Amino acid sequence: MFAHGTAGDYLAWNTANAVIRPGTYLQSGRPAKVLALFLLGIWLGSVVLPRLDMPGQWLLLTLVVGGGIGLASSYVYASIKAATGSTFLASPTGLAQTAAYTLGTTPLALAYLAAAALAWRALRARRLLEWFVPLGRMALSVYLTQTLGQLALFSGYGLGLAGRAPVALLPLVAAAILVLQRYLCALWLARYAQGPLEWLWRRATYGRAPTMFRHAFD
Repeated sequence: MFAHGTAGDYLAWNTANAVIRPGTYLQSGRPAKVLALFLLGIWLGSVVLPRLDMPGQWLLLTLVVGGGIGLASSYVYASIKAATGSTFLASPTGLAQTAAYTLGTTPLALAYLAAAALAWRALRARRLLEWFVPLGRMALSVYLTQTLGQLALFSGYGLGLAGRAPVALLPLVAAAILVLQRYLCALWLARYAQGPLEWLWRRATYGRAPTMFRHAFD
């Protein structure tokens, strides 16, 4: 359907899925987990980020503990999924799978963040990571334009490459999209203080229009 259907077909499928999918969110504990991630993000932004010069052993401890818990829990989740053939079952096994999924994602994400913070301290690694900074500053715009770009490439109302393009080619396509976006973001940020969707998001959040241009007289 995605490869050969019309835009109307895809809209109908998404509409039907919007009725079914909230049930899977409840089954997997998604609302509580997302709320917890928002609270975690507030804490990281207000407490941790201003103190990134903290002793490296705390970051290393986060990397080791978060990575260990995250990888072990993800293995349990994947093993249950492989054995049952289901993402989340309404059973004690499904509850264990949901718990493993929850424990596997957030600690592992914190481990990734700790690894990036540790790498940022090393000059050579920082030079590599700086390449990604424009993408991070326009993350919402990048996320949504990736969706539009992939719809244009793979959907039936685009080029219809889904199911036709070799699977081995897909990582190259993804890398090409990311590289293109990186340089487009850098060009945009040379003139503007933030991405267009980031500007809209902040306006909706704070009720006022933030500065778009990098300099007041641009």
